[in-house]
Formats: sequence, structure tokens, C-alpha cells
Amino acid sequence: MGLMIMALALVGASATNGAIAAEIATPTMLISGGISDSDYPKAARDAGVEGATIMRLLVSSKGEVTECQIARSSGSALLDQKSCAIWIGFRYKPARDASGKKVEQWVQESIAWTIGTPCTAFPKSGMGICVTASKR
Repeated sequence: MGLMIMALALVGASATNGAIAAEIATPTMLISGGISDSDYPKAARDAGVEGATIMRLLVSSKGEVTECQIARSSGSALLDQKSCAIWIGFRYKPARDASGKKVEQWVQESIAWTIGTPCTAFPKSGMGICVTASKR
């Protein structure tokens, strides 16, 4: 199953789709996945490119990410594409409707990419993943 990467026209769009959200009784929850500094795109690292990407992800009733939309770009196509691609391996506990049936749900996730300095993209909220690559 491939991951669809699309640009979202509205910046800061809601993390849920209204039609889907109304049916959710138990929201989805991230249960596995990983990222490390080796995931930093080499071309972006070599060019000193940093940024934070906010994505909307459609989590299927099987807990797999089936669609990724860029809600806010990092300013780098390389970082945005890598941000979406990383979530292919992440798994979620699927959302459930009021009857207990597993259903798909939109969620919002973010990744901040930094080089040689600690991540400060999410200092207060604690939300998001930070990838800090060493300087070369």
C-alpha cells in the first residue's frame, strides 16, 4: 500500500475531517514507530536546511497511515516529503465508533528538523518529533 503525499491548500487546517470525526467514540493512538538522525535527508543536511513540517495523516481502520497531507510546510520539499514517508512504518491503535467498530480517522503530527542545535520547535506543547542531525 503506497503513501499518498499531497499539499494541503489551507494552512493550519483542522486535524479531523468533520464527517469522520462525528463518528469517533475512541480516538486513534500512536503505538509504534521510530525516527533517528539518520533519517535526515542527506541533501538537506549538506545544504544546512532546517524546518518543521506539520502533517495531516489518515489512519485506516487497520492502524496504517494511508494518506499524508502537508498542513504547514517546512519550506523544504525534501523535508516535507521525508516527513510523510517516515510515517509509513508508524502504527496506530485504530479509532473506534460508538458501536466499537474500527474506523479511519485524520490525525495531526509534526516533525522538526534541526542541525547541530537542540530542537526548540515545540518547547511548551511537547507535541511533535524532533530530529537533530550532527553538523558535518
